[in-house]
Amino acid sequence: NRIRVELKFGGHRNKPLQEEWSNFGEDNFKFEVLYEIEQKEGDKLDYNKEAKKLEQMFMEELQPFGEKGYHPIKA
Repeated sequence: NRIRVELKFGGHRNKPLQEEWSNFGEDNFKFEVLYEIEQKEGDKLDYNKEAKKLEQMFMEELQPFGEKGYHPIKA
């Protein structure tokens, strides 16, 4: 939700994404949940760490760089 709010108010830090959001409008973008981490009561799992691992996995798998996405290519 934070990303969508930043885009709606014109303040997202990813300038190419913000520019296209502003030019093409919200209706031309889609947000999808790729994975949910099941939280169990009493679990000692570091959910932030797990979320970062999942993000890295999806970045490697989907390669959302250049023409395929808005993430900068890391050198």
